[in-house]
Amino acid sequence: MERYYMIKFGCSADTIRKWIDRASEKFSEEYRGKLFIYDTAGLSIPRIKKLVHKHKADVVLIDQLDGMANENDPSTLEKLYMNVRHIAKDEDLSKFIL
Repeated sequence: MERYYMIKFGCSADTIRKWIDRASEKFSEEYRGKLFIYDTAGLSIPRIKKLVHKHKADVVLIDQLDGMANENDPSTLEKLYMNVRHIAKDEDLSKFIL
């Protein structure tokens, strides 16, 4: 989360590390119930669908979705993007950014 705090508060990494508890608290106060960040490489399509539904998301941003596909089988990438489009449609998302 350091990266998010650095951007939000306009501070260096050293400053954020020094005040990490306070930065976390301020960030949480401002975005509680509005912004949910899952900074992990281990998400699956079913888990993404559950999280989108749980938080009743309007906008979803997924970075490096391609990493979830099998690089030896190009059809897995096509299926992956198709599944993401289904999530966007089923959950009536206004934006799904990849």
